[in-house]
Amino acid sequence: MRLTVESDACKSIDISPWLLNVPEAAASVIAMGAAVTVVPQNEELTSEQAADFLNVSRQYVVRLLERGDIASTKIGAHRRIRAVDLANYRHLRDEGRAAALANMADQAQVGGGYDEPAAFGPRRRA
Repeated sequence: MRLTVESDACKSIDISPWLLNVPEAAASVIAMGAAVTVVPQNEELTSEQAADFLNVSRQYVVRLLERGDIASTKIGAHRRIRAVDLANYRHLRDEGRAAALANMADQAQVGGGYDEPAAFGPRRRA
């Protein structure tokens, strides 16, 4: 399959078949109430933009940058983060979270945590 798009300036662009999945994926994300942003991998973002991308505070992003968790460059007093480095960090963070959650669920299953009824508040003596 080949798709060609023509612009007003009489330029035509061939679009790869794999790129046709992008609008569908974006529409699914938007339908769930989230925002979609398309950013070139080599685009440099500010710490505020990075915070928005990770859905955390700017100060937390600054701490991540100072610890070296995310690669960045400094231009004067301002930091710049490449979009690809930010995406890699988010991917590793999300994998770590998923692994930790799976581990907690496994521990609860082994300990019988799902077999007992939930008890809220302090325990009372009978």
